[in-house]
Amino acid sequence: MSAAPSPSPSLPRVPPPLPASGAIGTAHPIAVQASAADGRWVVACQARSDTNGDGAIRVAIGPHGDFYGDRMVPYLIVGEGEGEAIEAYIASDPAERTMVTLEGGALTLRDMSSGSRSVLDSGGFTRDAKGAGGDMIAGFDRERSLVYLRGADPLARKLVVHALADGRETTIDPGPGKLLRAFVPADGRYVVVAVDLPVGGRILGRASYSSRYRGPCRGPVTSSYSFGGGGPPGEVRVIDLESGLRWSLRRGEGRLVGVLGEQAIVRRDDRSIWGAGLDGSAPRLLVHASCRGVILAASARRGSLLIRCESIERPRLQIHDATGVRLLEHSTFAGGPDEWWGGDRPRPLVRLDNRSMLAVDLETEHMRRIELPAADEGRIIEWDAHHLLQRSGGSLQVIDLEDGVVRALDAQAGEYPRGEVEGSIVAVDRVIVDLAAGELLGLVPALPEALTASGHALTPEPQAAAGVWVSDAVAQGPLRWRWPTACAGTCPKGPV
Repeated sequence: MSAAPSPSPSLPRVPPPLPASGAIGTAHPIAVQASAADGRWVVACQARSDTNGDGAIRVAIGPHGDFYGDRMVPYLIVGEGEGEAIEAYIASDPAERTMVTLEGGALTLRDMSSGSRSVLDSGGFTRDAKGAGGDMIAGFDRERSLVYLRGADPLARKLVVHALADGRETTIDPGPGKLLRAFVPADGRYVVVAVDLPVGGRILGRASYSSRYRGPCRGPVTSSYSFGGGGPPGEVRVIDLESGLRWSLRRGEGRLVGVLGEQAIVRRDDRSIWGAGLDGSAPRLLVHASCRGVILAASARRGSLLIRCESIERPRLQIHDATGVRLLEHSTFAGGPDEWWGGDRPRPLVRLDNRSMLAVDLETEHMRRIELPAADEGRIIEWDAHHLLQRSGGSLQVIDLEDGVVRALDAQAGEYPRGEVEGSIVAVDRVIVDLAAGELLGLVPALPEALTASGHALTPEPQAAAGVWVSDAVAQGPLRWRWPTACAGTCPKGPV
């Protein structure tokens, strides 16, 4: 392992063309909700009028991501300019060529290349401020299809699979009950729905609450809580998008963690983890309750889970599958939630401690330990399969995880910097880094509201007030795409 950091490249990168040269939005409070990886469109919420009648346009952010003051309205901005007001941004496909919005209660499909749009359902959807009545109105799978809910009445909604190539639609009945929420898992083969079941011909009230704000306009969430009590019986259903076949998990039988290949991974109340065949075959015990297992990764081909046992102070990692349990020689910290929630993730990078990582291949069961260089008050900021960005003694370093070479970046960061990530581009406060290249791109004049995959940052005008991460302040528009400026000496730490 290389101990002495090598200097970062001195020649600045030739900047690619800006996504748009003009201003984005108007001179009012602004919060970006979504943006394309190439910056060609941005969805941003703005308060452009004095809706509370106090004589000024002001907006503050609460700790749960909710806005106070004048009403924030979402705008779709293609390229540059003031944009078009919409009711809500719902989703965009992985290629970001197609978008679903809510406009006047109508679920609308937009082609972001041609500008054309079509109404999918005019049933009068409403987006409750707390997200009640369905977390997913629409989502995309990996086969260039859109999965959406049709019908405003949650007792009578249907699932519709809309092929983007030719517009063909297949309707799936999700089964009886009140449809509460739905989502398309990572592999895109299924849709998962949660329903409340009727008792005596009617749906009982639900005593539950979540503080996390899930309306059409939301800011950063610094704290949240939720509770639930009583309510009607219910179940979670996994529905095959091709065959319409469904697997059900009744409330009280455990919690669905995710779908892995042809089985549902369920954690029961005693903390045991089971694999239940989606074909209705009997569930199999994968992780015993005494382990109090946390799932770190999974292989669909092997049907295996990478597990950390929380019942042990310094637990060794374990691989669990139908053949049994294999105890690995590598130990890690205890504590923390599941890091797998469905889909095939066979090659994770696991943090063992402050000095080492473990590259895991569950399909071959090959492990490679990566020793990190000693760091003064080191803090890992971001990593991918090949590089790791860390803060050491206030300065930033990029570590090549293949050969161990440490590259010192001529930049500093605060102890708890604000971050944005788009592909390999990482913003650490106002400092922009290309993690894949191990390169410092430079500095931008204010905290970025969004990034492009090529390294541009969307920031307020230099003379405008910058947004603050833990504060009641919000960024002031308009925004503008900028290429980072090469630093003269060490890039300063923290926001301006």
